[in-house]
Amino acid sequence: QEMIDEIRGWLLDSEKEVLSSTWTEKTKLELNQTYELYLQKGKLCDVDFNAVFSDDEWVSFLSSIDNKKDLILHIGPQKTGSTTLQNAWASAQELGELLRQDHFSYKRINPWTGAFDCNVGVAETRFSNCRASKDLKEFIAAEIAKGRNLLLSDENLNENFAEALRSVIDEAQFREVKVVAVYRRIHEWLFSWWKQLNQYTNKDADGNLLVDKDGNPTHEPHKHFPEHGGERVPSFGEWYKNFVQRFNMDELASEHPSVHVVNSYKAYFDHVQVFDMHQDGDLVTNFMCQMIPEATKSCSALQTALENGVELPSEKESDDLAYDIISVYTYEEGFVRKDITRPLLNAAVKFFFEKSGATIPRKKCDDEMVDQIRNWFYESEKIMFPDKFNPSRKNELEQVFESYLTEGNICDVDLKTIVNNHDFLEFLESLKELDLTPYADPPSDAEKNHLVLHVGPQKTGSSTLQAAWEILGPELDQDNYRFRHVSPEASDFDCHVSRWGGYTDCKATDNLKSFIEESQKSGANVLLSDENLDERFAQPLRDVIDDSLWHVTVVVAYRRIHEWLVSWYNQINKTTNLDANGKLLIDENGNPYREAHKYWPDEGGARIPSFSSWYSEFTQNWDPSELVDNHRSLKFFHEYTPLFDNVVVYDMHKKGDLVTNFMCDIIPRADHSCLKLQNQQVNIPIFNPSVQLETDILSVYAYDQGYISKSLSRQEVAEAVTKYMKESDKSIPRLCNAEMTKEVFEWLVNSEQAMFPDKWSPKRHAELTEAFKSFFLTGKLCDVDVEEAMRDEDWIDFFQSLG
Repeated sequence: QEMIDEIRGWLLDSEKEVLSSTWTEKTKLELNQTYELYLQKGKLCDVDFNAVFSDDEWVSFLSSIDNKKDLILHIGPQKTGSTTLQNAWASAQELGELLRQDHFSYKRINPWTGAFDCNVGVAETRFSNCRASKDLKEFIAAEIAKGRNLLLSDENLNENFAEALRSVIDEAQFREVKVVAVYRRIHEWLFSWWKQLNQYTNKDADGNLLVDKDGNPTHEPHKHFPEHGGERVPSFGEWYKNFVQRFNMDELASEHPSVHVVNSYKAYFDHVQVFDMHQDGDLVTNFMCQMIPEATKSCSALQTALENGVELPSEKESDDLAYDIISVYTYEEGFVRKDITRPLLNAAVKFFFEKSGATIPRKKCDDEMVDQIRNWFYESEKIMFPDKFNPSRKNELEQVFESYLTEGNICDVDLKTIVNNHDFLEFLESLKELDLTPYADPPSDAEKNHLVLHVGPQKTGSSTLQAAWEILGPELDQDNYRFRHVSPEASDFDCHVSRWGGYTDCKATDNLKSFIEESQKSGANVLLSDENLDERFAQPLRDVIDDSLWHVTVVVAYRRIHEWLVSWYNQINKTTNLDANGKLLIDENGNPYREAHKYWPDEGGARIPSFSSWYSEFTQNWDPSELVDNHRSLKFFHEYTPLFDNVVVYDMHKKGDLVTNFMCDIIPRADHSCLKLQNQQVNIPIFNPSVQLETDILSVYAYDQGYISKSLSRQEVAEAVTKYMKESDKSIPRLCNAEMTKEVFEWLVNSEQAMFPDKWSPKRHAELTEAFKSFFLTGKLCDVDVEEAMRDEDWIDFFQSLG
């Protein structure tokens, strides 16, 4: 009551002072009445928890939602930004790590990922009679048991999957199940879908269906002109008439892909929501903050990035098919030489229009088609957003559609006007002088050279290998190998720098592409390497490496997890990226960098964490059952095996020398290099060895306890400790965490078995156990026991002797 009276007085006094000219006794009476009404809402009163938990209805309700999580099911449809969303969710550098912190598990679900068992059409990849697989059921059950929210996604989850998903998602097990469909305006969607369907062909030059190495249907860009067996890309108008002929033209709105999929899922799920991708702002940020508000850390980080002007990566639209239509027409009409390839002519036509700035001329759009699409647009918008549709809204949509029409995307190319363009004809004539030798048929298997791609991961001897390849330059020349250390810093990739400083949305540059192409033309083998070529770089590398020109070998190095963890702990904690004021260290070129620890903690320096506390933070977002899949070597292996046919694992624990084993066992046709190494005719030093952080940790503790003069620098003391230990044979006591040690050992056994399933045996298990015991006895998996050390008079005397 005292607080209520105090606020009442505050209200009356402040109103009287600020609005003194209008203050009357009547004003005072009205304010008191307003305040009493507000009090009745209870907002100024505390929750009476005793009363809540004495109420059976409240107790029953709260018990029913205890520990229940949310399930978000993103169902597409295609061409509605799904790739942009999925890339953000899957990327550790984008949202992957934040989603984990928000207790969300993301999984892309479709028949290819094993989430569904479906019947597949013979002629095309059309799925029917789909059932949720055992893997999907087990995944959902496991995540529920872990107490995690679920984010499931795929852009192809049409009506064929609704019932299957309903059968495996029990709404009683979740706080909320939300199905989200994305809405894209029909005129934009039609144009994008036309490009999607027609930029590839699923047949070879003989009319046979294309299949991949596993016998599954596949597709590829158009390689052949129609007269040589290639398919002709229809104009948008031709394609549209064929596309809509299967629909009832009076009910086109219901055939809008977003409307259709929403209606399909409403028959099975109670909560189906529509996300409008045409809102102002960033697609990913809008989706996360509006559709998944429970992911508070993800939403906040995205909003902060936008406020700081960080550009978020998005899916790029494919090239306009007008280039191909123009290419085919000019070829068939005899404007270009007959030995030019379709891809090359396509690239040339695109180059002309982009370089010259010329606009592709268009015919007048078909009025009947335009009217149909316009009405389809209005009616589908009305169905999707009935509460927002009114005369004012329709007027806005009319302006949107008319503006889109002026871009000419859905109007057919005016081919005759194009070939009457003098500049264009001159350009086509210049192509007749082009040397087509580089574009000849690919070599046979016997003629192919080798391309070896060493992808890391970090802390698996990469620096030593790369240094060795520089030293072995003459021998590699004799073996006809060209070595290149590839990275964004070397201008081999164009990457977006994410809001957290990492690289995302990477694309291979012309620089790297030219190196590979020139090497192939010169008949050289290629060795590409970097220890950071993770999931961000797998597809870009796939895009510039042509299997028809190379024998490709992708190499993933394997290091046992207990050794790797200690090495990674040392690597990231031996330096800091902050100055004494807590600001990022930036070099003269504006790039962030790291440096050794210079300052004591009370001077602004960073404190190196103990190994166990670092390990706990490093693994905090993983369930123990997920540790195996987060072994870096296994992650890299699983990223590359879907993209490349020949991915091999190099076991760096094999007896012998690291570099010699790699060159002789992994690199084909490197006989000169291998022989020189086997004969020990070259000295390869170990680069970037791990450091021991124990001396710094003990020094900082001694400093905190007042045993060290503040006049001494942190580096001086750590170096003095190292020297003292070497000269006196003194060791630092350790404190080991038994639970963590057991977990690391299980991680080791499980990851080794997963990495080498064909070599696994009881003997290997026993050898692995002995190797782990031996490593454990070094104390590297244990913390520095600083308190025990400082109970030792020798250590106290040593530190005090420093001054």
